[in-house]
Amino acid sequence: MKRKYLLWGSLIIIGLVGLSALVYSESTLNLRPTGYYSSSGEHVYPTPVPIHGEAWANFSNAFVISVLRKSGRIIVRAEPKEDYTIESLKVLIYRQYGNDLYVDTGFGAGSLKVYREKTRNGWAQVVEATPQKDLGKGSVELIFMDRTPKNLEKLISLRVEVVAKKGFRRYRGEWDFTVPNPSE
Repeated sequence: MKRKYLLWGSLIIIGLVGLSALVYSESTLNLRPTGYYSSSGEHVYPTPVPIHGEAWANFSNAFVISVLRKSGRIIVRAEPKEDYTIESLKVLIYRQYGNDLYVDTGFGAGSLKVYREKTRNGWAQVVEATPQKDLGKGSVELIFMDRTPKNLEKLISLRVEVVAKKGFRRYRGEWDFTVPNPSE
């Protein structure tokens, strides 16, 4: 009789340990950046992206989010560190005028969703990229081209959210960037 209770007790303990390990592995850990930088030399939040320059935020050993301005394009990239894979790249775009921001998939971007979303900061145009599984563990990028008349839009605000995975654990990070004079 004691053996039976001992066996059942052992099975229950093993089950609880297994269940807690499963819950732990499926949870998402929110990361804060360990460093951020703008090629303009400004070290502020939100981080400005200068004309023909770049800004980035480093999230520990998991990934780097960077925003570049090059030849009239705004390039948003999520680059994983060793042993991590990017699961999603989401860009929320806040702007005053119109929808004259065109998106093109860069390397690593598989499926793309574009929609509008109400957030605590107002309405945002959202572009979400999920990488193709057969592309491996590389970077994911989205390329935006602004077609708003030069004197109309003075600033675009971007909130970039990334989810990366290492093993069974997910890591999430987000950072805000500003793009002054986006059509230049």
